[in-house]
Amino acid sequence: MSGTWNVPAVIFGETGVVDQSAFWIGIDGYNLNDLVQAGTEQNIFDFNFFGNIWTFTNYYAWTEFLPQQGVEQVISNLPVSPGDEMLVTVVFSGSTAYFIVQNLTINEYVLVTTASGSTMVSGTTVEWIMERPSVNNIPTDLADYAFAGMRDAFACLSTGPGVPSYQGVYLGTGALPNLQSLQLTMQNGNNVLSQVIPLDDLSMFFFWSGFH
Repeated sequence: MSGTWNVPAVIFGETGVVDQSAFWIGIDGYNLNDLVQAGTEQNIFDFNFFGNIWTFTNYYAWTEFLPQQGVEQVISNLPVSPGDEMLVTVVFSGSTAYFIVQNLTINEYVLVTTASGSTMVSGTTVEWIMERPSVNNIPTDLADYAFAGMRDAFACLSTGPGVPSYQGVYLGTGALPNLQSLQLTMQNGNNVLSQVIPLDDLSMFFFWSGFH
């Protein structure tokens, strides 16, 4: 599976709180125990120093293979800046996950391989997500990314032709049975944090709502 996006700039933060956002693609994870995922993270921290607000931001790429990797694995040798065009590809083959993370803006890429071990990967679902990460299983506040677009969102099976796309449209001859697409809204109680709107079969737009 694959996805392309420009790293969203995080522009406002809550004083004294680290606001975080993760933009990623993944195989499985939805109602499943395994998840093969990779993406970028965009964090912001506002610090009040004697009445002056100092703002710190942090951008990086990462991979993660759940459940054996309990936290994201930072790709330290691939620079990431707001606005950079990223192309991320996640492949599971045999007993190995392959993560190809490309920064097209600076023409650099990193290939990460992770063995599955005893983890069974079904390949039942695929995801393209803007998320607020969790720290110690507690969701963080969502960083103000304003808006972000994901394009070239598609996945394919090694056992058949064609490409099932983001909106569940089978781009090719024939058909895949039971192919469904869900657009999920991120909420904190009754407050909407982030929404996604499909643009076409291969792209979507995420909006930050401003509520926590």
